[in-house]
Amino acid sequence: MRDITTVVAEEKVNIASVSFAYHKDHTTSTFLTLQTQGLAQLSRLLKIIEAVRGVISATRVGDEASKKSATESPVASGKAKNTRRRVLNKN
Repeated sequence: MRDITTVVAEEKVNIASVSFAYHKDHTTSTFLTLQTQGLAQLSRLLKIIEAVRGVISATRVGDEASKKSATESPVASGKAKNTRRRVLNKN
């Protein structure tokens, strides 16, 4: 988890919430709600996180915040966008 939060901090992205789910196959799903400036920043961050040792995959998970109209631009409005992400780790 430390390596993932370090990567997020280096990208100057805020973590709004974190939750975990432990699985019988000895993996952990880590759910992070991030405040990004948009899809470009999120895509770059997901690629970096997937390269972290022990991370199996990093994907965007849909929720109400991610279903907002595509015409609303978080960058133009000066607002950060909350995006929930799933990171699957080896224990």
